[in-house]
Amino acid sequence: MCTFVALASRYTGFLEEVKRSKILTEEERLQNFWIEADTLSGVSYFDVVNAGLEPVKYHYPVMSQQQVSAQLNFKVWERSKLCCYFRCLDSGDYFKINLFFNAKTGGHYASQQGGIDFKSLGLLGECFLLDVVINEKGYPILKSARMLDDQGVL
Repeated sequence: MCTFVALASRYTGFLEEVKRSKILTEEERLQNFWIEADTLSGVSYFDVVNAGLEPVKYHYPVMSQQQVSAQLNFKVWERSKLCCYFRCLDSGDYFKINLFFNAKTGGHYASQQGGIDFKSLGLLGECFLLDVVINEKGYPILKSARMLDDQGVL
C-alpha cells in the first residue's frame, strides 16, 4: 500500500481561472502572479509553472563579470537556496541567481556585500542594478545589488 503526501503551497493559484478564461501575454501573467505571490518570501517551482510562467527559459549568467540592470520576475525556494529569476532591462535576456542564507549579512538571502534581502516581501517587479561575477567553480555569485527607481536610476 502506497501513501502519497501532498506538498502544501502558500500560493493559492486563484488566478488560474483568469488564465483559463483568456490567453494572457507573459507580462499579464507576471502582473497577475505578482498580485498574489508578492506577499510571500518565495514560492515553489510548480507554483510558477502553474501560474503560466516559464522558469525553464531562465539560465545562469556565464560572463565572468558584469553589471546588469534587471527586473525581479519571481523567487523560488529550492531546498536551502532562494533562486531569483530576473529579466535584463537592456537586452530582455532571462537569467537566474541562487542566494543562500548568509550569516555575514545578518542571516539574509542577499548579495555578498549585504544590502537587499531578497527573501523580503514586496520585491517582485522591482528593478535592481546587480554586480554578478563567476567564481572559480563556474557558478554566478551576486556581489552586490542596489534597487533602481521607476526611471532606472539608483
